[in-house]
Amino acid sequence: MNVFHLFFNLTGQTVGVVGGGTVAARKVLPVLRAGAVGNVSGPWHTSWLRARADDGAFSLFLCTT
Repeated sequence: MNVFHLFFNLTGQTVGVVGGGTVAARKVLPVLRAGAVGNVSGPWHTSWLRARADDGAFSLFLCTT
């Protein structure tokens, strides 16, 4: 497996995550821990993502294909 590591200071930055399932939820958590503002867009969202968005942790956007 080829891996390319990137390191960014995400404090206060807006980061977009595409998808709304369990993989997106797994990717959102470290982004939030890094101090970023998250935007998640996908055709549906897990209950965990909806609950965190209701708490104001990030914004959810619905998109359709």
